Amino acid sequence: MKLGRHSAFSDVPSNHSEKANYYKPLFKQGATIVPRNFYFIDVIQDVPDLNDRIMYVETSRAILEDAKMPWKKFILGGRIYSDFLFRTALAKNIMPFGLIRPPLVVLPIIINKHRQIEVLTSMELFRKAQADTSDWFEDAEDLWDANKTERSENMSFSDRLDFQKGMTAQNLQDRYIVIYTASAKDANAVVIDRKETDKTFIAESKTYWFSTNNLKEAYYLTSFLNSNCANQIIKAFQTTGLFGPRDIHKRILEVYLPRYDAKNAEHKLLAQIGKSCEEKVGSLISNIGKDYNIGQLRMQVRNLLSGELKEIDKALEKML
Repeated sequence: MKLGRHSAFSDVPSNHSEKANYYKPLFKQGATIVPRNFYFIDVIQDVPDLNDRIMYVETSRAILEDAKMPWKKFILGGRIYSDFLFRTALAKNIMPFGLIRPPLVVLPIIINKHRQIEVLTSMELFRKAQADTSDWFEDAEDLWDANKTERSENMSFSDRLDFQKGMTAQNLQDRYIVIYTASAKDANAVVIDRKETDKTFIAESKTYWFSTNNLKEAYYLTSFLNSNCANQIIKAFQTTGLFGPRDIHKRILEVYLPRYDAKNAEHKLLAQIGKSCEEKVGSLISNIGKDYNIGQLRMQVRNLLSGELKEIDKALEKML
């Protein structure tokens, strides 16, 4: 069985097209927001909102649970200005057609008048009269310089955050962003409406992203990325972990998918189903408690959407 430039043995019959996926070069990996202790935060004080205020924050306790040494021992705390707060998502925040509790991150970035991201050092923040936020990132820079590995020896704190332009290449001008998980048994994809988030959304390196102003195109893509059809095709090409196939990265974008065409009946159907799935999952998310198992939740979502996923597969099989 062949998939793009790759070959593998598979028991899954495949007659999909070997033509290129239009979207493969358009999806980009998110920013390396690591070490996460320096960026992922909990707001410690009670505030009415996250707009235009100084607030006290600390390293996220949830992030510390997954942190590795030596970073695990570093807990930052201090005052920051809320303009430097953003939303992001890790794999554990993403399920098919749904986003659950996107975490807050504090980032040393500004968005200029052209809606482009600029990464700042602590000194540059200080020169912009952001003393509190500057102090936070001065501490982070010092810890990074003292503890970075030989592999990162020549990489500054800012360079790590914008590794391979993962931060500054993000498109904030388009209204909708489609993200999917870089690693999981199956791809899990969701549409994010930038106008609906309380803080600007920044894609993290555990996800791949594509932006558009066409909501129907976004739903078309999430239907494809969440489909059983496309995910079964890539199984033989995924690396295997303790619980089976895991790494996805751009493998799913090796599966043929043409550019969204509003005049194409199958394309329109996929967009309609994607929207319906999002609405169903949104209702489910609103009833989920604080503690949840993302693996079990994804299975629950797929069971809930079993009928819609079959419809998606039928439409895709005509195209693939």
